[in-house]
Amino acid sequence: MQGNNIMAQIIKKLFVLTLIVVAIFSFAACSSRNLSANPTAYYIIYSGTNNGNSRIEGVDIDGNPTILKDISATNISKSMLAGEQFIAGGHRANNHLIMQQDGSFEEFYLLDNPQYSGVWNIALNGENIVAVMNGNIDYEKNVYLNLLVIQDINKNLYLEKQIEITPNTLFIDGDTLYLSGCFWRYDIDPVYCGASVAKYNIITGEWQEKHFQYNANQVTATDYIYSTKYGKYLYAVVNESLTDKNLSTRQTKVDIIDCDTLDIVDTIHFNKNVNGICCVGENIYVVLADKLYKLDTTTHAVEEVYSFPQDTSIASVHTKDEHIYFNSRYITVRKDKQMRNVGYIIDFNTADKSARQTPLITDAKNTESIVFFPLSKNDLK
Repeated sequence: MQGNNIMAQIIKKLFVLTLIVVAIFSFAACSSRNLSANPTAYYIIYSGTNNGNSRIEGVDIDGNPTILKDISATNISKSMLAGEQFIAGGHRANNHLIMQQDGSFEEFYLLDNPQYSGVWNIALNGENIVAVMNGNIDYEKNVYLNLLVIQDINKNLYLEKQIEITPNTLFIDGDTLYLSGCFWRYDIDPVYCGASVAKYNIITGEWQEKHFQYNANQVTATDYIYSTKYGKYLYAVVNESLTDKNLSTRQTKVDIIDCDTLDIVDTIHFNKNVNGICCVGENIYVVLADKLYKLDTTTHAVEEVYSFPQDTSIASVHTKDEHIYFNSRYITVRKDKQMRNVGYIIDFNTADKSARQTPLITDAKNTESIVFFPLSKNDLK
C-alpha cells in the first residue's frame, strides 16, 4: 500500500512538472514574437466559437505585431466602422466590444443577460448601440423572429422590437437604419426563405419591411448577402439556392431597390459571382469572382481595377475616406509550426488605384473568425 502511495505521488509530481514545462514553452512561443516599434496600421481580432482563446493584435503596415492582448470574448465575427470608433459583435455569443483608435476597448453584452444569443449584425449610432439579436421560430405566426435592440454601453435600453428580417447587412444613414437579408416562413413545405429588406426611422419609430418572391421551380431560397447605399437606392447582392442540386448556389445578380418605397426598380446581371459590393464617394465597386471592378451606375459596365491574391476569398470589407479595406482570407489556412498565415488586409486607394497588402501571420489559437479595424493614420500617399 505504501509503495502505491509513493508511486501515486511520483506520478502526480511528474504531471505537475509536465504542465509547468508546457506552460513555459507556450509562453516562450508567444513572447518570442518581437513587437514592432512602427505605428499600428490595423487592429485584428481573432476568435473561435467554443472557447475564450481570443486575441487582439495590432499590426504595422508590413504585418509585424505592435500589440498582443488576449481577450475572453468568443465568435467575434460581425463588425462596423463608426467614425473613429469600431464596434464588433459575437454571432453565437452575447459578447461584444467597442474599440478606439489608441487600442483601448470596452467589452459589453446586450440587454440584461450575457447568456442571451449573439447578433446577426451590430452598429453604432452616436452613443447608442444598434443590433439585431438572433431570435427563434414563432410557431403561432410560423415565421422566424429576431430582436432589434437599441441601448447604450451602460445597458440603458431604448428599443426592443421583434422583426421578421434576418439581416446580413445593417447600416445607418442619417436617421434611417437599413437592413437587408432574408425572411423565413415555416408554414410551407419546404421551409420558405426569401430575400428581404427593411428600414427603421430611429427618430419617429416608423418601420417598413418588404419580402420578395422567387420562382420556386428554379430556386429554393434567396437572400440578400451584401448591400450598399448609393444615392437614393440600395444595391443588394442576391444569393440564390438552386433547385438543381448538381449546381452550386448562384450569386450573379444585384437588385437596385428604391430607398423610399423598398421596391425593386432594376436588376444588374453579371456572368460571375458577386463576392462584395461597396460605395466610395460617387462610385460603386463590386468584387466579381477574384477581381475588383468599378461599376458604371448608368450603363452597368464594369472596369477591372485590382486582382486579389490567389487562393483567397473576401471575408469582410470596410470603407474609409477614399480607401476600401478588404480582409482577403486564404481558403485554407497556411500553417508553419505555431504560426498561421491566414491571408491579407488589402488597402485599395480609389483615388489612384494603388493597393497595399498587409500579411496576417499569427500564433493566435483561434482564427475561425477575423474582424479588423483600419486606423485613420493608415493613408497611402
